[in-house]
Amino acid sequence: MPTIVTMPKWGLTMTSGTITGWSREEGDPVTEGAPLLTVETEKAVDDVEAPASGVLRKIVAAIGSEVPVMGTVAVITALDEELSDEELQALVATSSGSVAVVGGAAPRVAREARQPTRDAGGRVNASPAARKRAGQLGIDLATVEATGPGGRVTSDDVDRAAEAVAASAAAPKAEVAELADGTKIAALVAGPPDAPETIVFLHGLGGSQSTWASVLGDFASIHRIAAIDLPGHGASDKPAPDSTDYTIPGLAAKVGEVLERLESHERPGSQPAMQAAA
Repeated sequence: MPTIVTMPKWGLTMTSGTITGWSREEGDPVTEGAPLLTVETEKAVDDVEAPASGVLRKIVAAIGSEVPVMGTVAVITALDEELSDEELQALVATSSGSVAVVGGAAPRVAREARQPTRDAGGRVNASPAARKRAGQLGIDLATVEATGPGGRVTSDDVDRAAEAVAASAAAPKAEVAELADGTKIAALVAGPPDAPETIVFLHGLGGSQSTWASVLGDFASIHRIAAIDLPGHGASDKPAPDSTDYTIPGLAAKVGEVLERLESHERPGSQPAMQAAA
């Protein structure tokens, strides 16, 4: 079975990478775990390892190409695997999100999404199931793109809208918390906002929130996370030592204040429910 090689995600804020070199050429054998290509991002240049052993059947993205995260860059096949050019082209198209036919299977064409229609009374045209689902999920039907006949909103449309809202809320956001003394503290917040607790990442002396860049994505997939630049570090204000307490108790107090402000900003009226981890 062919293996699709995709652009990896290194760090929570990475959206794409540029290919700067290939260690193998098309037709060369490759070994799982061996360097296959080199990728450059805004923050690093690193090798991408082959996800499987076999033959590098097709290089999809040439040197110099900027590829979005999870975008296809190559195809690896088993040593004895036969794959025609047509099948390869269809495989690449499918993995890139295009409609393609593989082995004679008929493509399923999705209906075009559009703004929902309304009746004479101004009520959004939606199925009973969609109305019920929207009520359960707290989705405004007027904001949902409709794919049903005549611009009717379906329950699937509501589910897609809810997923989009959740994804937007969980996306990384650069926050700035202004403390009582006027100090502005930078933080990166991400992950499901309805998580019961937030994992807080604190860097060491001379570091910044970028210390955690390579691991934040894994945690943010299921937890709410906050990576903080301590005073005097990263993008946070850097007040003079004679005006700010840089002792451990002093920094701890400021971190606590940051967490309270981030929590109240996200959930007005709620009490902080964050746990710190360094």
